[in-house]
Amino acid sequence: MSNRSETFVEQPHMPIENLLEQVEEYRLRREVRDSRPDRVTDLITDIAELFEPYHGVARVGFDCKAVTDGWAVSMYLGATEIVGGRDDGLKDHAPFHFDIDAAIALFTNIESVRFTSQPADQAVDSGLTIIGHVDDYPVRLAIHAHPPTEVEAGMQRMPDRSLRLT
Repeated sequence: MSNRSETFVEQPHMPIENLLEQVEEYRLRREVRDSRPDRVTDLITDIAELFEPYHGVARVGFDCKAVTDGWAVSMYLGATEIVGGRDDGLKDHAPFHFDIDAAIALFTNIESVRFTSQPADQAVDSGLTIIGHVDDYPVRLAIHAHPPTEVEAGMQRMPDRSLRLT
C-alpha cells in the first residue's frame, strides 16, 4: 500500500447525486488504499519530527507499503526546485541532521541498524535502515540521505527567494 494521494476536483456541471456518489467512491478507495495500522502512521509522524534541516525549512516525504513480512517505510527530505534565474529547474538537496537515537527508541525491538554510503548518482541511496518491530508490526524503516530521483521537488524557491509548496 503506497501512500500516494489523489486530489478530488469538483465538477460544478454534474448533478449533485453524481457528485455525492463520486465523493463516496473516493472515500472508499482511500480507506482501502490507506490500510496502515495507526501505530505505523504514528511512527511516520514521529520520525518526520526527527529531521532537522541545516538551514531554512524542508518538507519531509515518505512512502509506506505493505510488504510480505510487514511494512516498508521510506522517508527523506524533499528537494527544493529553483524557479527563475540562471539555475531555473535545478533541484537543491536539503542537508539535514537526523536523531538516530530517538528513531531507535520508537521501536519496540530492533533486529538491525545499518548505514549505507554511496555517491549521490548511484542506484542505491545513502542512508540509514532500521529493521525491527513497532508493537506487533514488523517495520523496515529507510531514512534516505537524498530524495528519490523519481520524486518531484517538495517545494519551489521563487525568484524573490520565497518558498512555495508543490
